[in-house]
Amino acid sequence: DERKVFFAPHWADFRSPRILVSQSALPGEQHVIAIHALAGEGLSVIPLLELGYSKVEDVVFELASLVEELKFAKELTGGKETAEKAIADIEPKNIFTLEPSKLLTTANQVRNSLIPLKSLAKQYVIHLIGHAHIDINWLWPWEETVEVVRRDFDTVTRLMKEYPDFCFSQSQAVTYKTVEERFPQLFKKIKQRVNEGRWDVTSSTWIEGDLNMANGEAIVRQILYGKKYVKEKFGVEPKVCWEPDTFGHPWTMPQILKKSGIDYYYFMRCGKGAPM
Repeated sequence: DERKVFFAPHWADFRSPRILVSQSALPGEQHVIAIHALAGEGLSVIPLLELGYSKVEDVVFELASLVEELKFAKELTGGKETAEKAIADIEPKNIFTLEPSKLLTTANQVRNSLIPLKSLAKQYVIHLIGHAHIDINWLWPWEETVEVVRRDFDTVTRLMKEYPDFCFSQSQAVTYKTVEERFPQLFKKIKQRVNEGRWDVTSSTWIEGDLNMANGEAIVRQILYGKKYVKEKFGVEPKVCWEPDTFGHPWTMPQILKKSGIDYYYFMRCGKGAPM
């Protein structure tokens, strides 16, 4: 039907954009999707596309949620027995033969069996804190990074105005300095939220740098300049080193962080099969 449904002048993560092909897909209906992709190192790069159906995805979401609820239930006092009893009559091999409506009905029946654990579950408090993982000009020019920082930070300040309980954390001192220099009015809003205790500055380093290729002195100076800037501009001293995206972690990090006055280390990418 010759519609342009998605366009990006730069690298795009195709795990995120959702492109609506049809409001109500019908059997035998055909759609031709043409992709014009830029060349990468001389070879055209075709992104991996995944076709999804909203009704199927809704069922998958409900089932995935139920599995997590059962896992949590087993951690509660007496929960293991209750959870096992709730699914005792379900034959795994029959799950894939049920109609979607029957599948959802079965899921709700299992949930109802977990109701006796409700009071115990309510004793736990789950904190969901927003965060924007911003790669500093990874596969794009610096100006694109500046725009991403402005867009994300502006969005957060607007959300905080709309939702009084909304909290946010952000790393990388360079992102704050960029906003201070390029968007001073936005920087004032951020300082206000920091003072309110709703914006947590986790910038103990200048950027989330690569820790494998940099030597100890370079890492120490990342911390030195990062903490110095944050202290001067916000009056806070981050106690966490935020490194979720570095490809590996040197054994020297605990000592470097401890001697830098940092008590916690937030990290991922711990090795193959253990992303944490």
